[in-house]
Amino acid sequence: MSQRYGNQGGGGRAQRPPAPRQMPTPRADFFFRDDEDRKRDVARQSLLTDEALDQAQQWVHERLNSSQLRRFFHEVKGILASVDGAEDPEEAFIRVSPRLALLRSKAAYACPNYQPRNVRIPPSFRRYLETMVVNVRDVHDLRAFALAFEAAVGYFYGEGGAERGGGR
Repeated sequence: MSQRYGNQGGGGRAQRPPAPRQMPTPRADFFFRDDEDRKRDVARQSLLTDEALDQAQQWVHERLNSSQLRRFFHEVKGILASVDGAEDPEEAFIRVSPRLALLRSKAAYACPNYQPRNVRIPPSFRRYLETMVVNVRDVHDLRAFALAFEAAVGYFYGEGGAERGGGR
């Protein structure tokens, strides 16, 4: 009697692991128009308006669960609070950067590539978090990310995300 490794249960082939995902490439101009805006923490206007609205509408359409949205949003706000409440925000950013990087792992866990039944967040939300986190390089970027995320959350609820997006 032969065993089929990697396949639990009747006939069929073992599933192949998914192809490696292409990760977003960081861009210097992602959050700010220029260095002057970066120093003043003035994020690109479209990041807080058009892009945030487009993103929120996609999440509503894909039925992002509002409790999952809140979970990730509160995590980002907590990371920002750790930085802004510190005596030296730049040093604090270095200390919290692993927590920020961990958001990508948490998003991957909530939206696995290989088990569609275990998806708790839509792929667009996972891509949003990955893109944002990859582009956060310093405390100014973190503040802009938190602001952009807050804008998207506001639009999500304004577009009916609480009713259509699921849980409370």
